[in-house]
Amino acid sequence: MPDMNITDENTVYHTSDLSFKYGDKTALDSVSVRIRKGERVALLGANASGKSTLLALMDGLLLPSSGSIKVFGRELCPVSLNDRRFVRHFRSQVAILFQNPDVQLFSDTVRDELAFVPLQLGLSWPEVREVSRSAAEIAGITDLMDRPPHTLSGGEKKRVALASMLTADPSVILLDEPTTGMDPRTQHWFIELMEEFAAGGRTIIVSTHDLALLPELADRALVLGEDHRIAADADAAGILADLDLLLSVNLIHEHTHRHGMLKHTHPHLHAMPYHSH
Repeated sequence: MPDMNITDENTVYHTSDLSFKYGDKTALDSVSVRIRKGERVALLGANASGKSTLLALMDGLLLPSSGSIKVFGRELCPVSLNDRRFVRHFRSQVAILFQNPDVQLFSDTVRDELAFVPLQLGLSWPEVREVSRSAAEIAGITDLMDRPPHTLSGGEKKRVALASMLTADPSVILLDEPTTGMDPRTQHWFIELMEEFAAGGRTIIVSTHDLALLPELADRALVLGEDHRIAADADAAGILADLDLLLSVNLIHEHTHRHGMLKHTHPHLHAMPYHSH
């Protein structure tokens, strides 16, 4: 691949004072982080804290209101996103899975859906068929190839969207609340798949407010506060142990109990931890 102005080959993303506004509404405020190759990073925060916006910026779907975001050493900006050579490289290496799969599915059949990305990347038809077959097998949707996506269940749509993402064989996977709407069996399958991808050296960045899944999905956590700034950046276990932090960013709440005349308050997590076997 041609030189992409890479200054640190181990850095995938580097943001500096990154901010974004929707009109006059702040979504992110002065976010500075560095994410390195092969990391599993969770973006934690309450609803509307900016997690999805940060992922959209990482995928080049939005551009900063101020500050900067670099991927593979090159800034994501109008100049780079009009550079066809860079965009081809970027789109082949970075893929996103949205929370709502209907946002991603638009073709007449699942087969056409899986062919779209590799065709855009210039693969030949034999190559397109092979990568589509492989992605369908990984996602467990080989029996759905001739079905229209709009006829599928929510879980099936999410598998198709995942398979479509995998046809580019990306090295960086962005996931926006990926387990929302998944039944326990599909959730278990998905987590094991992400563990395999991480073991293969892929960089995985996942937004979630489900603390129960954090130990299975990430080693490091970036916590966004309701002020849209980074409230903490630490290993996942340390974040989970910091109840004061989790309370302050509205990821857990306090429960009050009475025992006769006595009243006491304690932090309450919203879900029980997930365990894979």
